Amino acid sequence: MAANQSHEPDPLLTLGNLRQLGVRGLLVKCLDPRCGHETTIGVDDYPDEIELPSFALRTVCSKCGAKVEIRPNWKEMPIPPPKLGE
Repeated sequence: MAANQSHEPDPLLTLGNLRQLGVRGLLVKCLDPRCGHETTIGVDDYPDEIELPSFALRTVCSKCGAKVEIRPNWKEMPIPPPKLGE
């Protein structure tokens, strides 16, 4: 391991961080292969401090109730992305 590598965990991505990057929605995919439902959801009405992993833990498929995978909808991000904090 290189001496300059940090042992600090990476900060978790929050909905506020996503909005600062111009991303206002999440891609949601059902993990049940028999269902496979996919959709996008807007996150404008949720608090900035919600971390993406915890949001995923509280979300289930609206068709079958199974667990889902949630990812940012990066297609919404402007090119080039804005710098965080600006």
